[in-house]
This record gives sequence, C-alpha cells and structure tokens, in this order.
Amino acid sequence: MPLDPSPSGPIPAGPSRRAFLGGAAAATAALGLSPGGAAASKPRVPGLVSVSDEAEYDRLVKLCYNENPYGPSESVLRALEHATRYANRYLCPDSGVLQAIAAHHGVAPENVLLGAGSTEVLGIAARAFLAEGQQIIGSTPTFELVYQFATGVQAAAHRLPLLGDYRQDVKAIAAAARRPDAGFVYVCNPNNPTGLIVTRDEVAELVDAAASDTPLVIDEAYCDFADSDAYRSALPYVRSGEPVVVVRTFSKAYGMAGVRLGYAVAPPELIERMSRHAGDMSVSVLARWAGAAAIADQQARQRVCEETIRLRREVTGELRGLGYESLDSQASFFMVDLKRPVKPVIDAFRTEGVLVGRPFPPMLNHLRVSIGAPAEMQRFLDAFKKILPAA
Repeated sequence: MPLDPSPSGPIPAGPSRRAFLGGAAAATAALGLSPGGAAASKPRVPGLVSVSDEAEYDRLVKLCYNENPYGPSESVLRALEHATRYANRYLCPDSGVLQAIAAHHGVAPENVLLGAGSTEVLGIAARAFLAEGQQIIGSTPTFELVYQFATGVQAAAHRLPLLGDYRQDVKAIAAAARRPDAGFVYVCNPNNPTGLIVTRDEVAELVDAAASDTPLVIDEAYCDFADSDAYRSALPYVRSGEPVVVVRTFSKAYGMAGVRLGYAVAPPELIERMSRHAGDMSVSVLARWAGAAAIADQQARQRVCEETIRLRREVTGELRGLGYESLDSQASFFMVDLKRPVKPVIDAFRTEGVLVGRPFPPMLNHLRVSIGAPAEMQRFLDAFKKILPAA
C-alpha cells in the first residue's frame, strides 16, 4: 500500500533555498560547500558511500544518519543568509540564541552552554566530569561515541548490556552509579539505535541513585519525536537543582545537522565546570543566528515532528503486515528485526540506491532505518519488498 502524503500537505523546503545558496556563496566556501570547491566535487557520507558529484548524492535515499529530510525552515534559511554578512568577523552582534534557549526551557542563561553540536557538548562533559581512572556508566549499544571521549582523559567506560527486550537496564545503571569510580552516568533517551525510552519513573530512579557528585547526563537528541505518555524530559530536574545535565541538539527536529549547534541545560555549578573545557569560538556565527531563528519558529519544528511520527507508525505498520516486527521507537528512526544478519541486506539496499543504518552489535539481526520524507519511505518499502520475502 503506497504511503499517504502528508495530510497537511508537504512540509515546505523553502523556496528561497536557491537564492540563499547563491547569496551565501562567499561564506559557504569556507565550509566546503562552494560549487567549485574540492569538498563540493566529492561529497562524502563517511563510512558508507563516496560519490563523485552532487547529482549522484542527491539521487540516493539517505536513511542512515537520522537526519531531518526537510532541512531548515524558511525563517532559519533567512537567518543564515543574514548571518553571512558577519562571516568574515570574529566579533559580531549577538543573535540572542543563548537567551532564546533559556527562555524556551524556563531557565536562566546561566543554565545553558552552547556547543558545535551535541556531540561536542558530550565531549565537554567527559572532560569536565571525568578524572583519570574514573568511568562513564551507561548502556550498550547506545550513542557509543560518548565512550570514546573517556579514553582522551585516561578514563574508561562501564558499559551495561540492554535487557532482553532491548530496553536500558535502569536498575543495573543505578547500582553502577554508586561505584566510587563513577565519573558520570550517561543515558540516551530515547536511545540510539533502538529508539526505546527510559520512562519518567525510571529517570526518577536514576536521579535518586546517583551520588551528589556524580552528574546524570541525559542525551535528549530525539526527545521531540517521543509521543509516549511514559516519556518525560529530564529538564524539571535541572530546574529543581538536581545534578542533571540535559543535552539537546538542533540537528534533528530543526534540520540543522550540517550547521552544528547543540547545548546543555544544567544547574549553574555544572555549567561552570563544563565551561572551563569549552572553546569560546567553536559555535559559528551562522549557527548562532540560525539557532535563534529555529527556536522562534516552533510551528515548523512541530510540523516536522508530527510528520515523522506519522510516517514512523505507517512504515512500521506496513512492515508488520509483511511479517517483520519493529521495536517501539520513540525517535526519528526505528529498528526492524529482519530475522537474518543485516550486513548483506544493507549492501542490497545500497544497490537499490537506499542508504540504511550500519550494524549495531550485538543486535546484528536488527536494521536501523531513519524516517525520511514520504517519497523516500516509499522507495524504502519498495526496495524492502524486493530484497526481503514476506515472512
């Protein structure tokens, strides 16, 4: 059954995109996006595909990196174009993004730290909260890059396997959080790659379990796509002064993965500790102005989230009808059990022009698929039916 188009019509991609790209050519050249630059002639999706030109890249259906297929909203594109006038300056007028984020979450600016994407923020957390010989406490599989940051400070990772239903083992994490060598606890919620949540009651259990000097770092990169009544952001714990750091990104719901903007929300004393390890100039002027515009345009974010949730339900329902069950994802992707090793299937999708997620040990029979636009998800389903027999 073909997927229904969005009931509210297509999400606008921004008619000013061509004009923006032309007007911003001088600034984007520095980012490797100029039409004549080497990076533009050989765009690359790291680890999965290298393509020789933009047309070939654009033909691929990219369901591998949990990106927003619609891109930034029109208001964000206008802000990016406006910000190019300052691209040659170290100092420029303040976009007010820090204050906008703080107001959006009901906290003070002293509760917010910016970074060049949430990945940088997690690296800052590792440098701030880990001493030599200490450990990050967390699950596996998850966003494993956070564990690599531990090695840079001569620390380690205490990785706990998922439960049999692929949920994070909260009781085991809570017990490990009491270890004397625990530097901080990391929880990705919803989890990447499973999309499964740690419930509001389980988050409360983790907050209660961690020592006062062991921060709980909760990565909420995909929180905008969670529609379960059991899910709740950990931001209220920050407002009440608990040692909780909530990490957010503009890459997913706001469609700004290439712009690189993320942030932490935490009590001022934790933000102060993190600030000592943060660079003053890692967040570009383009990111700052785009972020302020994105926060102001919550209608655009809501449209993206509603469409993503709708497609997540429809596609997983279609796969269920073919005999393939998916985990109950609350993110902008899902994991489907193929009942066979995923590596050959990933390669087969590539031959069909569809890029899907990599293998995630030990879940080697589960395929992670990002939610794209309706036409992209239809191409995924068509390829799925061609590659895999009905179960």
